[in-house]
Amino acid sequence: NAQHGFCGKRICPVFFALALLLALLPALVVSVTGNVLNLVTCGCAKKCCGNVLQQTVIVTFALGSRIAMGLCCWIRIRPGTSFQTVYNAGETGRPCLFVANHTSFFDILVIMSIIPISKVRKARMFVSHKLFKTPVLGTIVRAMGHYSVPFNNTDDQQKRQLQADTMRREMARFEESIASGGWGSWFPEGRVNFDDNHTVNQFKKGGFVPAVRLDVELWCCSFCGNAVSWPARAGFGGRPACIGVELERLCESTHDFLANKGLERSNIEASSMFLANVSQEFVQARLNKLIEEGFVGH
Repeated sequence: NAQHGFCGKRICPVFFALALLLALLPALVVSVTGNVLNLVTCGCAKKCCGNVLQQTVIVTFALGSRIAMGLCCWIRIRPGTSFQTVYNAGETGRPCLFVANHTSFFDILVIMSIIPISKVRKARMFVSHKLFKTPVLGTIVRAMGHYSVPFNNTDDQQKRQLQADTMRREMARFEESIASGGWGSWFPEGRVNFDDNHTVNQFKKGGFVPAVRLDVELWCCSFCGNAVSWPARAGFGGRPACIGVELERLCESTHDFLANKGLERSNIEASSMFLANVSQEFVQARLNKLIEEGFVGH
């Protein structure tokens, strides 16, 4: 047991770090190359180049994540039975929004390594502003076209209020992308859950405003076990773990969903709060299912 503990907490993370860095090098090369091309192009060519760069980096990153996870055989990811429905995402012709519980930085790597490439390349997500400042990873994240959350996990309401204007600008860009047919993703808890990973914290209604204004498919993802492999407070991850993932569509049309519940889309606050609460309950129910199947979240 002592050897297993030492191996799991020391040796495995070292090999995971090496595997991840090597697997992400192609994404870094593409990012740097694309940034150079952006500097020498302008107008429509610059916009087209930017869109191609974003999708290429996302695909390269997703492939790298798959390679890294495949090399780390001590980390097992088990998608649930409902996960196969993700291949039907977007079949209605509407943009798709994905929400999930947030237990670890590992959440992003897991979802990037298991969602079909044809689907994941379309999505842009909100990530911590700290990732944009991280060496190597910051360059990749910026090239992907993701959006920055200007808050820290530990910020109180007063500090968050100071960044409110920045957050509104990012939300406007996010909604504009969805309106033009893009897909989006975020963690509605607003922060990593440092406490009980078997309990999903309250979802914040602000992120659901685009789902009220725009008619979209709403998908919910539940993770259980990510924080075992990469603890929320750990500098790096890669510990042995068996991770359960459930991904299922909550509704095919948010407009129809709200109308069926008797909610007026003109009442943005009430409608976004309703979607936040229903999504939180949906994610919690799937998380409970994973726990019953034997997955451990902490």
